[in-house]
Amino acid sequence: MVQHYLTDAGVKAVRRVLSVIAHERPDITYSPLLFTLTAILLHYLDETACYTCVSSLVTSRHRYIAQTVISHQAQTLAVGELAVKHVVRTFSSSEVVDKLIDN
Repeated sequence: MVQHYLTDAGVKAVRRVLSVIAHERPDITYSPLLFTLTAILLHYLDETACYTCVSSLVTSRHRYIAQTVISHQAQTLAVGELAVKHVVRTFSSSEVVDKLIDN
């Protein structure tokens, strides 16, 4: 597991924040971004403020963070399509575009 340059205490804080989120939101079944986001926020915020930020993101009606496998896959495909669309305009090399499409 990538620990994002956190100490052992920092990793435990991430787990505490995510445990509370998991307890409050059992409908979140898959969200690979949550650990990374929480770890990054803990570099700048205390544990309580970090929890407040992450909780706001997952409870928002806008669904800023994917919370199921299907929504994660949909977001990944959408970002990939946008990247291909805009990278083609930026780079003339078809090699770069082929790499984006393959991933």
